[in-house]
Amino acid sequence: MNRKARLCSLAFAALVLGACDGPEGPEGPAGPAGAPGPDGSQGDKGDPGANGDAGAKGDPGSEGDAGRNGTSGLNAGQTRGLAVALQVSAPANGTHFVAGEQATITITLADERGLPVELTKLARARLMVAGPMDATKTKAAIALMKVSGDYAASEHHYVDLQKSTSPNLVVKGNVITYRLEPVTSEDPGTYLVGLWAGSKDYPLDQAFPIKEIQIGTSVPETQVTDKSKCAACHQGAANGRFYFAHIDPGYFPVGDWSLDSDAIRTCKLCHNTAGYATICKTPGATPCDATNRLVDPIMRRVHGVHRGKGLKNPFNVDPTTGDFRAYSHVVFPADLRLCTKCHTNDAWKNKPRRDACGTCHDNVDFAAGTISPPRVLGTPKAGKCTTSASCATDWPRYASAATCNVATGACELGKHMGGVAADSTCATCHTADDSGPSPIPARHGITPLPVGQTAELSFASPPANGSYFVAGEKPKLKVVLKNRATPAAIVDPATWTMANVGSFRLFVHGPRSFENPVLTFPALGTAAIRAAATGGVQPYNLSAAVDLQVAIDGGAPLTIPVAAGTFANRALATAAEVATWLNADAAFKLVARASTSGTRVVIKSNAKGTTSTVEVLASTAASPLGFAIGKNVPTMTGAYVFSDLRIQSDPVDEDPWLTRVPGAAGYAEYQLADVASLKPGTYSATAYVQLAGKTGSWAKLVFQVGTAKAQELVATNCADCHESTRMHVSYLGDLPFEPDFCHSCHDYQQQILGQSGWGQNNNGFGAGPFSRRIHGVHFGRYLDKPLEIHPTYGPVYAELVFPQDVRHCPKCHAKTDTWKKTPSRLSCLGCHDSDAAIAHGTLNTIDPTPAQPYSGDEHESCSACHDDGRAFSATKTHDISSPYVPPYPREPAK
Repeated sequence: MNRKARLCSLAFAALVLGACDGPEGPEGPAGPAGAPGPDGSQGDKGDPGANGDAGAKGDPGSEGDAGRNGTSGLNAGQTRGLAVALQVSAPANGTHFVAGEQATITITLADERGLPVELTKLARARLMVAGPMDATKTKAAIALMKVSGDYAASEHHYVDLQKSTSPNLVVKGNVITYRLEPVTSEDPGTYLVGLWAGSKDYPLDQAFPIKEIQIGTSVPETQVTDKSKCAACHQGAANGRFYFAHIDPGYFPVGDWSLDSDAIRTCKLCHNTAGYATICKTPGATPCDATNRLVDPIMRRVHGVHRGKGLKNPFNVDPTTGDFRAYSHVVFPADLRLCTKCHTNDAWKNKPRRDACGTCHDNVDFAAGTISPPRVLGTPKAGKCTTSASCATDWPRYASAATCNVATGACELGKHMGGVAADSTCATCHTADDSGPSPIPARHGITPLPVGQTAELSFASPPANGSYFVAGEKPKLKVVLKNRATPAAIVDPATWTMANVGSFRLFVHGPRSFENPVLTFPALGTAAIRAAATGGVQPYNLSAAVDLQVAIDGGAPLTIPVAAGTFANRALATAAEVATWLNADAAFKLVARASTSGTRVVIKSNAKGTTSTVEVLASTAASPLGFAIGKNVPTMTGAYVFSDLRIQSDPVDEDPWLTRVPGAAGYAEYQLADVASLKPGTYSATAYVQLAGKTGSWAKLVFQVGTAKAQELVATNCADCHESTRMHVSYLGDLPFEPDFCHSCHDYQQQILGQSGWGQNNNGFGAGPFSRRIHGVHFGRYLDKPLEIHPTYGPVYAELVFPQDVRHCPKCHAKTDTWKKTPSRLSCLGCHDSDAAIAHGTLNTIDPTPAQPYSGDEHESCSACHDDGRAFSATKTHDISSPYVPPYPREPAK
């Protein structure tokens, strides 16, 4: 309280007490402080003060727990992939499990980057165990797996790792273990343990790892076949996938390639004598329930599929219900009797069984001892049979059982010669050696071709530089004909007559990049043709004829009197008598030549080339001889360019560049033309010889022109599937499966003018442009125009399904990359034969000579879009590996 306030207080007190009023005295001393008064109200907030200085940095805190790894991103079209590791615990003795032991299976799921994959991320995870390896004994090990063997159960013959409640199953993250039950009475042998797995999010991410274990024996079993045999035809050259039934779209639903990934081991886990895979006992029955099922072991399935077109039993081939109806068009590309094509051991001949042999010989009822439908033996050599007795001569082995089908005139076998049979009795007749009445090696033996003679080709004048011919050089070929029975015996060229040798042809073609006839006299073109007129069929009635009048090469008419000829009976004159009569006329012989062609007479001009003519004039003998009145000009009647090495019946037909050197060491020499006009590359000379009653034999000589570097064959690997089987075997004989030989006839040079349409047989290009023919044949089932591949055999090729994805170009083009670097109409339109594709190829081609669409003067623009690296290159449109692409539906409806 301030001083003035205190004074006022004192004065007031004085008035109250005494009401005295005196003068103000001096200020007294301050009194004691009074008690504090109550706080006043809060004042306004002041401005914030300035920040103080930063404090010292504290010590770092302790490290926190690690976070979870993230998932790497995926590129467009990329999937995680699926990698499955499968391991089986080792048996106590280190080699095989014995009674009482339990094997533990450990499965680790991951993607291709090693990141874990949970079991819940799989669309399927089936664990299967089957054995032993012997296909006649293989069955699902249901006791070891402790699963149902009842086909009526929803799950049977496998462990569903996602649904199983078995205490044997333990799942920890991406690691799964399954403990098998103790070994008891399982047959000793090699067993298969496999896991069929597929991703839920990425259906094409699949896996099927397999391990082999031994039960009851330490000796591993050998399979009758393995995937190396299957791979020859069925493994994709680009992506390594095996192309069997399950890979096709519609199965899960993009196709399940993993089911066939380790043929034939993956197959046997389902297809065995008591396994998951079954067929309907009664075809077409609905539903195909447990009481209507038969097991479908792998030996039955594989044999039946590859027998295909040869199956006969309605159970298999009925077009509606047949079990193998989808394969009834299949023709095994090799000879089906060649069991070693697929088999890796001798079980095919050492272990005959009804279930194995009966899958191919499916018309044999072993229980009844009958064959239905009967096996057709053929028509007897003497002609159609009329009684069963007439079959015994040609088929003495079946004399007691062969019968005559009077309606067809063919002999048939309707009884199994072994009668009612059991597995234990098969080997009694069907022995592994030649001791039995019907030994397997003999029945499956492939009879060698009856080749009588063979040719050898060499150069009488090799290239001067020792490596390749150059401009200015004229190669000279040496041809030797030898007897196949006694290879050292040379056949005297003086005996190379048309009567002794059915065919002896020399072809020269090249280069390998685009083969055409070259260097021979016939290859020069029209100089080899001549005009001809062909008469009617003998006998000829010349009793009223006076003469025949002809004009050759535009010359004056010639009159040949009938009276000048010699005929045993002029009313029944033969073709040979007429030819002799005409050739005896000196004036005629100077300009023409008469010969016989079967029972007909042929008149040919002695001049060759497009200007030669044979004109038959109106005369009394013309009509009886069957000649048409008028002028005949040269026409090319053959589609093949070759030099005939035989001694010609008509000397005018002799090749002027051919020289024969007769004698016991004789040979022929053929002088080829100068190589100056040829492109550098690899060329080939081939020779084909065929005797009456024999099949043909082939020889080849490869040579270089303009370069020492040999061109690789554009296509190879034919024998992978076809082995030694080939087209034309009945007459072309031992023709090797090499394009050099095929191009002898299937070249690219038009021979028959006016024939260039796809629908015309041979098309004027040898026997049809080779690349179009070969592509079309192997894509037959999917072609729009199979008759344009071949107008006669097109329907046959239309049934052909390539045994893998046909986009695997390296399967055949293993040594060259021409398939992706040199696109062309000819090869590409072999498969892409729709109207739109053909129009596309035509619109992008300039052809100055459209009547000859492959003469070599065409300008194709295919490379602009389809060359390697271009937007629509074959490497892109045919890329089925990065990423993997499922095949097209390989069994389309027809």
